[in-house]
Amino acid sequence: MIGEIIINAFLVTLMLTIAFFIINTRKVISTILLAGTYSLVAALMFVSLDAVDVAFTEASVGAGISTILFLAALSYLPKEEKEEKFNVKHIYAICTCTIVAGLLIWASYDLPLVGQLENPVHQHLAQDFIEGSRNHIGIPNVVTSVILVTRLFDTIGEVTVFTVAGLGVKILLHEEQSEGQFVGINDQVIKILLDFAALLSCFLAIDLAVKGHLTPGGGFASGVAGATAITLLMITGRLEKVEAFYFGANAPALEKFAVVCFIFVALATFASFLNPSSAFAMVPPNIYIPALNIIAALKVTIGSWSILRLFVVKRGVL
Repeated sequence: MIGEIIINAFLVTLMLTIAFFIINTRKVISTILLAGTYSLVAALMFVSLDAVDVAFTEASVGAGISTILFLAALSYLPKEEKEEKFNVKHIYAICTCTIVAGLLIWASYDLPLVGQLENPVHQHLAQDFIEGSRNHIGIPNVVTSVILVTRLFDTIGEVTVFTVAGLGVKILLHEEQSEGQFVGINDQVIKILLDFAALLSCFLAIDLAVKGHLTPGGGFASGVAGATAITLLMITGRLEKVEAFYFGANAPALEKFAVVCFIFVALATFASFLNPSSAFAMVPPNIYIPALNIIAALKVTIGSWSILRLFVVKRGVL
């Protein structure tokens, strides 16, 4: 007990220290690297709190793929920041932020106080989720059962938002001329280490997708791990081979197919809830939930891959 308190206190102190440096630094690249470090420490905090699923997502998305995307987008910023005097636009921005903050604070008054034992989450919600996942859904991983059953509608929204974000990047970079040259890492020792890391990421992606309904993991964390493996291969100078595989496997069409399959299976799941006598209702959760995990992993992997390769091909950066 005392050991957990010491560890949590150390992690919180470290997060506050990193946040202080993020606020005070003036260099964009330092801010990006510090934000990635903050996400990694936050992932450790989630592990300490036994929220391993959230830790996987935070480490892979926050510390991993987001940091890479921010560094890639850094090439689009001007080298020198233009000084802008205070004007009417700043007043509008301040007023908008103040109004939104006030509305959020006002809306929070109806929420239960944090940490109160009489809160619904401590009375019946958490126990209902645990018992429902074990007895009715039959999935050991409660987080997966909540994401892909209880909150499946939200998950469809997440897939849709990710798809729209990928389309936005493609539209913005479609007209831009290619750099024509990408210089990868030439140091042999680093290349061997990155190859090993890519192999581990690949195995981790497969494990998270296939066993996400049994152990911590899932389709989204698996997809980010898969995209990380591909990114590491591009960094080590295998861009031409990765590009050949991308178009040879017809990855864009495969991504669209994954989105359609996910939405179809999700809607069929909704239909089985509304009509228990339907044909799809006969399919047990331990069949369609792993299927949703694998489809989501495929979609997130190819979607992240498509976004990253555009930054590399169009800007020659990563």
